[in-house]
Amino acid sequence: MAPAIRIGVVGDFNPQFHSHHATQAALRHAGAEVEWIPTPAVLQDPESLARYDGLWLSPGSPYQSMEGALRAVEFARRRDWPFVGT
Repeated sequence: MAPAIRIGVVGDFNPQFHSHHATQAALRHAGAEVEWIPTPAVLQDPESLARYDGLWLSPGSPYQSMEGALRAVEFARRRDWPFVGT
């Protein structure tokens, strides 16, 4: 069996947002390993995003760090990294 695809969801998980649960469920249903990455953490170490096979910018702003969210977008665009923004 092939290893699972690792998807980093950039966003600040809020259990009250239905869209956060739906995003996580859809990715897991597709067989991906999912890890939420808080937007402030992206600013501390943007290169840590490279450990994921793809990135998903979560729905449900405002983000704790809009700069962190944008840094994740920049990371993906500059490296032609698989990326979904919702």
